[in-house]
Amino acid sequence: MTSDIITRESGSSYVVDLSEVGPEEHDRFIGTPGEVILVLTTRDELVWLHTKDFYPNGIYRLPTGKLHEGESPDAGFARELHEEAGIAPIPPPECIAHIRYQSGDEVYPFVSYVYRVHDANDSPSPIDESEQITGWRCVPVRELTSVATELRTLPKRWASWGRFRAPAHDVIAEVLRGNSIEDKGRT
Repeated sequence: MTSDIITRESGSSYVVDLSEVGPEEHDRFIGTPGEVILVLTTRDELVWLHTKDFYPNGIYRLPTGKLHEGESPDAGFARELHEEAGIAPIPPPECIAHIRYQSGDEVYPFVSYVYRVHDANDSPSPIDESEQITGWRCVPVRELTSVATELRTLPKRWASWGRFRAPAHDVIAEVLRGNSIEDKGRT
C-alpha cells in the first residue's frame, strides 16, 4: 500500500500527492474539472478492467473518462458507462469515493469521482469506437493493488502516466474491501 501518498480526508474523500509524477501528467489538471472512474463489479465481486490499443502490452486498468465542461459527475458517469461499457445506467448512481490531487502545497481543481456498478456480469461492450478499447478482463478486488504496482513500475515512456493512474486502484481496493487508508487528515 502506498499510504504515504494517499490520505483519507473523511468518509469517502481521499487526497493523492502527485509530487513524484512527471509534469506531463500535471497538464491533465488544467482546464478539466475532473473525471469519472467506473468500477464495474460482478455478482461474484470481481472487477472489470480494460485495455486500449495504445497501452503497453498486457496493461489493464479501471476505465475512466473526462467530464465535459459544465457536466455533472452523475451525468458524466451515465455517459461514460454507456460509451465505454455499453451499459445503460440504472439510477441512482452510486458514487463510492472522491479523489483529489495535489503536488506539495498545490491543490488541483481536478477530482476523480468513483462510481460503482453492481452485477455487471457480462463482458462490457464499448459503444464509442474512438475509445480504442481492445479488451476486458475480471480480477478479484485484492488484485487491484497488484494492478497499481504494475502501473507504478511501467517503463520510462509510460512511467508518469502509470504513477498517476495507480493510486486510484489502491483507494478503490480499500473502499471495496471495507478497509481504510490511514486517516492522516485528522489530528
